[in-house]
Amino acid sequence: MEAKKRAATIAALCMLLIMSVPSQQRVSTMSFCSCYQQCYPGCRHSTPWWLCNVNCAGNCDVGDREDSLAACIMVCSTDSVCGPVVAPAYAQGVADCIAECNKRWGQ
Repeated sequence: MEAKKRAATIAALCMLLIMSVPSQQRVSTMSFCSCYQQCYPGCRHSTPWWLCNVNCAGNCDVGDREDSLAACIMVCSTDSVCGPVVAPAYAQGVADCIAECNKRWGQ
């Protein structure tokens, strides 16, 4: 239960952060969302949800390493990327997802 609350809190903070950025960066966020929403459904047919989150976040983010890590963690923390914040239904996968983000883009 605590993992769901933590994930929902992280997702809410990420959405607040996105909303506070200047409009030019919001366009970048919209491009990310468009790319992500095209990537995810095709991936989900053969891959666990959390690995699709990591793969699509990495494929769609064009920022630096820190931006990629932040985008990856954001998509791990919600079931509704680029939409209303919804805590992940499978809380056990959140830790695996974030660990994979850190493995690919962490320090």
